[in-house]
Amino acid sequence: MSPLNCKKLLSIVLFFISVQSCQCCINEYRVLIDGTSVLVDVGTNTLPSGRFSRIGKSLLLQKLHNADSVYRLTGKLEDYSDMGVLLVYTGQYVKAKQIFQEIEHKSPGLYQTAANLGTTYELLGQNDSALYWIKKAVEINPTSHHSSEWIHIKILQAKLKAKDNQKYLWEHSILSLDFGEDKIPVNKTNRDLHNLRKQLYAQLNERMYFIKPKDPIVAHLLFDLGNICALTTDVQNTLQVYQEAKHYGYTQNSWIKEFLI
Repeated sequence: MSPLNCKKLLSIVLFFISVQSCQCCINEYRVLIDGTSVLVDVGTNTLPSGRFSRIGKSLLLQKLHNADSVYRLTGKLEDYSDMGVLLVYTGQYVKAKQIFQEIEHKSPGLYQTAANLGTTYELLGQNDSALYWIKKAVEINPTSHHSSEWIHIKILQAKLKAKDNQKYLWEHSILSLDFGEDKIPVNKTNRDLHNLRKQLYAQLNERMYFIKPKDPIVAHLLFDLGNICALTTDVQNTLQVYQEAKHYGYTQNSWIKEFLI
């Protein structure tokens, strides 16, 4: 490439970086559910949709094929782990588990391996093993995913307590958060709601790829997220999250049946 073309390319890249930077800094005044006006970053995501949900399985299988080729070329455990992750996302849980177990044997104590084993065991329905590995992952790196893995632990504990009793999961809150019984939620325990919103979003954005409606755990967590959004973001985003909670089957609060049509 000639020096002139290099300069042109550099100027184009810098232009798009500057545009993206400007977009990330744009804020708008929005209205909370109680009528309060707040300033919101328009780029803030409030409604989780599931990582890779918008990517077709054929593309994921192609990514898996590419990951396999990369690992065969490099032989690195990191590339082998990435291959295992794509096996999980394409529903090949047993093969993924075998890869993560092999990595753990060769290089024990890695956070990624512990977390991936925990998730894979959960997807295989082995919640005891899942809880063991997620707790181990938190011990290794408690700050991962916005320090949100405590939510994953709560989910697994609830599953074990329910013993596959879906009725129990529908009737009991996963996180035992208290926002009151009125139509407008209240932060009764003075939690850091902005941080909690990030944590719930991180957990749900992973979980919702694998778990489709209706599901009591996702429904409860989405309703909690909706309450948090009602107190921290605008009405439109809040209603979207509540609607998704209803889509996943949440009807425990009587007003949500009337509030969401």
